[in-house]
Amino acid sequence: MLPLLFQLYLQPFTTMSRILDEGKLLFALAIAAAVTFFLPASMFGTIGSLAFGFVPGAVIAVTLMDTLGSVSVVLSRDYMSVLTCVAMAWGAAFLPVALVLASHAAGPAAPLFLYAGAAYFIFLGACAIRTVMGTTMFRAVAGAAVGVGAAVGGSFLALHSGGILYYLASPLFLYYAYSYFQSDIGLLGNAMRSRQNFRRNLEAAAINPHDADAQYQLGLIYLQRHQLSEAEKRFRSAIAIDKEEPDAHHQLARVLMDRGNFADALPLLQRAAALNDKLAQNEVWRDMGNAQMHLNQLDEAEASLAKYTERRPYDPEGLFWHAKSLAALGRAGEAKAEFERTIEAVDTTPRNRIGRLRHWGSKARAERKKLG
Repeated sequence: MLPLLFQLYLQPFTTMSRILDEGKLLFALAIAAAVTFFLPASMFGTIGSLAFGFVPGAVIAVTLMDTLGSVSVVLSRDYMSVLTCVAMAWGAAFLPVALVLASHAAGPAAPLFLYAGAAYFIFLGACAIRTVMGTTMFRAVAGAAVGVGAAVGGSFLALHSGGILYYLASPLFLYYAYSYFQSDIGLLGNAMRSRQNFRRNLEAAAINPHDADAQYQLGLIYLQRHQLSEAEKRFRSAIAIDKEEPDAHHQLARVLMDRGNFADALPLLQRAAALNDKLAQNEVWRDMGNAQMHLNQLDEAEASLAKYTERRPYDPEGLFWHAKSLAALGRAGEAKAEFERTIEAVDTTPRNRIGRLRHWGSKARAERKKLG
């Protein structure tokens, strides 16, 4: 794992993905502790702040921002993975600072090096959160900022807790605490091991040149981690093995659309729809209409999006793009009504799903205002 520490400086996102697949928590914590030894900070205090402040705070913040569901479920699933990646991030961020301080080369500028290390840690911590939880970089940075606040707040409380920490750190208390939470700690570890084992099994299955599904599943993993080049490679491999696989065509098209390549995405979407007219709960038609809109094929886009909104009348994204296609065709009255439906769909979305849909309501209000 040591080479991964240095690779973080060159390829932070790709390396975080490898740490997620190959990382060991104890090794990551050992690196963080070794680096902290040369900093003006407590090793145990730093590890505690990461484990009981930064990681829970960041995970809870992203869970609420993305409305991912139950906080306890998400924490159980992602806690160990995020902690492993974050501990490696701490080691990479502060290793240069530790080397400078240990050589006594910093002088009066030592605080500036510490601030620079903290800023770099927030960036690498955000990379870790984005990779593990599949959120946007903006929300990952926000989650990292909340995590820092939770860590600082926890440290402040610990410093002003009087002698209570001595009782909490007593062997008797730790023994009973471990006995009480043993099953929960085991579940946290099992979630990370299951994720790593699943990935290893997929890689083993992908060796089979006739297994399209393994390639497709690996593509989904890379897509969730925002590693578009690797995702594209896997989806293309799946299509090469099985040209009748509609999901691989659809997901490859989505990768190309994320990169702005709508011209190459459209034939893939058309092929996917021909293979399965109701693919991905009809979302293939929404994506096709989106691509046609960007290629200025307005009549075709309106037809595709009308089909989608007829089948999925409460999806804000589909309603928004249908309204845009109507506005582009000069059908302002129909477009305005469709923007109204978009806003209504967002406003009536259950709270557990609204996180990644809310911005469609804001966009619809802005577009409706343009129409007067």
